[in-house]
Amino acid sequence: MISEYLKKKNLPKPVLTKDSYLPFPNNSYQTALSMRVVWHILKKDEREKFIAELMRVASKDVITNFTNLKRMENRLIRMITSLFTRIYPQGYEVYRKTHFFDLKELNKRFTSRGAQIQEATPLDTIIPIWLNTFPEKVATKLFPFVLWLDKLAAKVIPPTRYLLRISKK
Repeated sequence: MISEYLKKKNLPKPVLTKDSYLPFPNNSYQTALSMRVVWHILKKDEREKFIAELMRVASKDVITNFTNLKRMENRLIRMITSLFTRIYPQGYEVYRKTHFFDLKELNKRFTSRGAQIQEATPLDTIIPIWLNTFPEKVATKLFPFVLWLDKLAAKVIPPTRYLLRISKK
């Protein structure tokens, strides 16, 4: 993935970090963005450090996404996941190496740090992998409809994850 990013022009150079430390001054960016990272940090103290670092370098907002514990507690989803891991045993590794978050607990954590979840957009409720089978132009045109459908489904089925905008107070 990083090799594809590096091929693109006029994008910031990626910064490789060690542990949870972000090598930037306090409030150095208006918004800190972290996608598909935090749920792979399995040790609680390391997750807390990483989230604290995102809050430290952002002067206004943090945009990130979190896996949804309610999804894995849903009886139908557990049955589907169980079937999936029997058919595709390697898929179990994904769940074993993922930390799932409770949205209410996350809100408490951010509130205790002087921040608040401003937006929580459900993602991957219906997991539209099939969208990848279309040519890019068609998939791009279909995406708004799929996102709308995903949000609608999230009223009944817990989404896989949430895209959060967290604002400092």
